[in-house]
Amino acid sequence: QEELSELRRELQEMSQTSKVQLNERNEALKALNEQIGTLQCEAEVRKAERDHFNCNFRTLSEENRQLQDACEQKQKEL
Repeated sequence: QEELSELRRELQEMSQTSKVQLNERNEALKALNEQIGTLQCEAEVRKAERDHFNCNFRTLSEENRQLQDACEQKQKEL
């Protein structure tokens, strides 16, 4: 009887320890998921900025090409 009580107590302690560990892991997982969400948002913002800069770069490159063409045309006229 005493052995059963001791085993029951040990099982309860192990169960409680497992619950605590599981809760700690769940909290750590929640924190990691929040960090992932934050990083994904930052990545989306950076991608939008990159796309904007790339669009501006293409526009400026085209304007530069047109100016070069105009300069070459003027030089031929002179």
